Amino acid sequence: MPRQASDKQSAAPYPIVLAHHSNGDGPEWRATVEELPGCEARGSTPESAAAAIHEELARWLRTARAEGREVPPPGAAAAHSGKLLVRMPRSLHGELVRASEREGTSLNAYIVAALSASVAWRRASGSEQRSGPADAPGATSSGLTLALKRGPTFILNFIVVFLTTQSLGGVIGSALVGTFITWRTRFHLQAMADHLTLIDPLVAQRITQLAATYGRVITDRSLLNAEGVALLGQQVTREATVLAYNDAFLAIALFAACTIAVMILHLAIRAIRKSISPEPQPAVS
Repeated sequence: MPRQASDKQSAAPYPIVLAHHSNGDGPEWRATVEELPGCEARGSTPESAAAAIHEELARWLRTARAEGREVPPPGAAAAHSGKLLVRMPRSLHGELVRASEREGTSLNAYIVAALSASVAWRRASGSEQRSGPADAPGATSSGLTLALKRGPTFILNFIVVFLTTQSLGGVIGSALVGTFITWRTRFHLQAMADHLTLIDPLVAQRITQLAATYGRVITDRSLLNAEGVALLGQQVTREATVLAYNDAFLAIALFAACTIAVMILHLAIRAIRKSISPEPQPAVS
């Protein structure tokens, strides 16, 4: 008897809403069944979207029947008047009023927008969780979804924590890169200084060439040699800094390559697990 009821319900006509959208790839049509959350299909033409939504509708009903979820009857969405009396704590009412004033909109419009965003995230979260672990949402999406479920206070906390971690991440990253460059600069500077001695003919010749720049203004031989040594030290420091930045770019490239390799390996493992795992079979009443 329950199976007959489900079959009759799947055969009943559900209203289909067609909407036209434009994206970067061209025009697109989207067909949705308002009574069934997440039941939608897309196509390049109204005919293709309408054909795809019938297949999606059948799949949605089979999945809901297999999972034991309640299936709304056709026309259930149109039975609502759009008016709702909601009772809430005074503190929440005050927060909503202050938030709507900050946004420069009415309280009713702000509540409708917040509810619409929450419903959209719930639908996305529900469809992604039903699709399996391979399609799980990202950390940011999951955090925002949980914040929307818990109310405006948690949304504010989520935004504060997100921005704080972003700022701290940037500061810590800059500090790590700067420290690495300073360390490598000293390393290369020490390595080059160990090979530079005044008894080396090439080093003495280079100092003489650099000191010749001040030969017309400095007549003291010792001061002239000191200026040549200072100019050579500046060049050595510059070369050490360039080598340190080369090391930093190489380290970042290696880190990025390792991260990409780990991500590819992770996706490959998930794809293999998905391919070898048996697909759930619809329950037979």
